[in-house]
Amino acid sequence: MLRTWLPRLVAVAVTLLLVGGVLSMLTGGSPHSAVGPTDDPAQTQAGVSQPGLDEGRHDQVEAHTSEGPRPTSTAATSGAVGGVGANANTFQALQTRTQRMLITNGTAAALADLDAAIQADPATLGVCHAVAHDLGHAALARAGGDAAAVLNARNDVCGGGFLHGVVEAKLGSSGSIEQDILEVCSPDQDGSCLHGVGHGVTFAAKGDVDKAMDMCDLVAHLEQGARCAEGMMMQLWLSDSLAGHVGAKAKTTADALATCPRVREPYGGACWFYAPTLILDRADNGSWAKAAAWCADTVPGDSDARWLCAMGTGSRAVKYNTGDIPRAGSYCELFVEDLVDACLRGMGSYWAVHWMGERRRADVCDQLLDPELAERCRYAIDGSA
Repeated sequence: MLRTWLPRLVAVAVTLLLVGGVLSMLTGGSPHSAVGPTDDPAQTQAGVSQPGLDEGRHDQVEAHTSEGPRPTSTAATSGAVGGVGANANTFQALQTRTQRMLITNGTAAALADLDAAIQADPATLGVCHAVAHDLGHAALARAGGDAAAVLNARNDVCGGGFLHGVVEAKLGSSGSIEQDILEVCSPDQDGSCLHGVGHGVTFAAKGDVDKAMDMCDLVAHLEQGARCAEGMMMQLWLSDSLAGHVGAKAKTTADALATCPRVREPYGGACWFYAPTLILDRADNGSWAKAAAWCADTVPGDSDARWLCAMGTGSRAVKYNTGDIPRAGSYCELFVEDLVDACLRGMGSYWAVHWMGERRRADVCDQLLDPELAERCRYAIDGSA
């Protein structure tokens, strides 16, 4: 079976070498080890996540998201946010549960309870990141805006959503954002926190890409400063939540097509990676075919952009369907042949993020029911069948 698509994988490998220059800036990895510009561990050993290099901080203590301080959450009504448009009841129930726990027992207890909830009910996996974001917002408000105090109870359950919520809310309401950007993640300045900075500056900039890039530039000198680009672009394309919070015009795929080609590095790769969230909605299975067609046919012919778009779709497929990996895999099969592997690789990226590095990226392939797709998945992720 390997013979049927191995030549295509050789072509994909060439594409990866071309993409490597972009990805290495975004992730700090080499062109040969780069696995995505965003929620994927940038440095791996046999596919094992290294701490602090993806949406979760792992042992160092990262849609979807709701951004900045606000009186009510828009996550439950936004199809793009963690795919919760189809699962508003689950989102609302889990959010209510964690918010009550926060009020009665404090931040650490609320995070522990969130962890227990997703272990007990796989249906909550697709919404837990958004719930964790909202918990971060509420915890910061209860602490009077003291981010350092809140982060003493940091727990990176659900891909670090709590941390992202705290940081974005802090920066979104900052009166001296240039100073707070450099201080909010001190002293560690770890990648997951800097990803949260990207969310925050985009909220503070009211969706103005140039202003957000300028603010992310302030942390570009840090070892993991490029992680700001990830959070920035994830935030930018969460159109419903962004528009709902700050009154900005909702973003569309036309905005992505106009924006991504002109943004400077290290922001370009992350821009294409997150752009499919403008299309995807777990409530509409047809949206996945639309995203696959958009990446293949509408995204500019640059192979790097198409590859990153497909990889981002695969990452979202797992993020929205963590408890149903066969479904996520079926979405990758919707892509044209030369982009299937990019989508599968994206699946592995978010799998490692969700499990905070405790599981290898290629382990997601074991959940696929089709043996041939599982074999192809393993080869796409780590080169072994």
